[in-house]
Amino acid sequence: VCCCIHIASIIYYLSFYKHYPTKLPWIHLQSILVDTTKREPANNPRYVQNNRFNGEFQENNFENIKNDSIESNDNNSQSNINENEIRFLKEIEERVPANGALIQVNNKTINVTNTCSLDYLLFSFWIINKLIPDFMQYIESLEFKDFFNEILNQIELKNWNMAKKIWIIDILKTKATRNISLFGAEDNFFVNSFRKYQQFTVYQLCRNDCNLNSNAIVQNNGDSLIIKRIRNEIKITTSLYQKCRNCKNNISPMIRFNQDTKVLFVEAVSRNIYYDQVPTLIEIDDLNYLLLCITINRSEQHFLGIYYLFEKFYLCDDLSQTFILLNNNNKISSDISTLSISTVVYIRS
Repeated sequence: VCCCIHIASIIYYLSFYKHYPTKLPWIHLQSILVDTTKREPANNPRYVQNNRFNGEFQENNFENIKNDSIESNDNNSQSNINENEIRFLKEIEERVPANGALIQVNNKTINVTNTCSLDYLLFSFWIINKLIPDFMQYIESLEFKDFFNEILNQIELKNWNMAKKIWIIDILKTKATRNISLFGAEDNFFVNSFRKYQQFTVYQLCRNDCNLNSNAIVQNNGDSLIIKRIRNEIKITTSLYQKCRNCKNNISPMIRFNQDTKVLFVEAVSRNIYYDQVPTLIEIDDLNYLLLCITINRSEQHFLGIYYLFEKFYLCDDLSQTFILLNNNNKISSDISTLSISTVVYIRS
């Protein structure tokens, strides 16, 4: 049985993608499809012509195709990303975690499922360690620094099974059973391990002429930061809201960290905050923090990760092991922009 070249091309492409999903992430094909959101007529498609040199086709290797996945279908992406950035983005793309893991404990193989509750946040630390030269000082302050250093080494070696084993068995102290599921909140499987390293004291801000303003302590050793929509403005704050006992004005929290804090974990408490509304730069305790990672709820059973790198947003999915640029021109960005955020990670700039 034979088929036309159109069907053969699709079969070949899908077969190749099945075995090499990170090499052909398909998003670049949107540049040649009809965009129905812009009401483009179906009988007037765009045509893409191969670059030619001296009458012969130039060779297009798979690395060039991978660039398309990083740069998406923005014609100006190449000029906006320098070679070092492209190189680093490729390193990230090569290390995208896969959901789940097979780990060896006491000569037994354990199947770990639903690891999206830790994959993106754990991956954030490998990215931070690459971006910030002195980040190892923060790692050295952790009680589990030796384990965590080895986790970063294993991610560098693209050995996610070992990295997850160290986190799950050695740090979380999870009981080794035949099957381990990490289905649930990111707090339980990751964030709670770092809360003590972002502890703070909260002073109240109220009326300027009140003698309690900037002086009264309303919370000691707080460790939970939230992102919330307050009067149509999105703020990073604490869950503490009350009135001043003296001037009776509403108290605004003034946060002062108890130690040198390089990484902030912020929990979303408003369901109507989306990734492109999250502040990319915040100031707390006279320190600037830059957005690095946002996790979002794709469904009740799966998280996605979004990374803010080089002033652009990149979507990471551990089910398909893809890492792609989000912009206003592709449908993925539109779909993702309607999903509520879960956890936000900031690093000190």
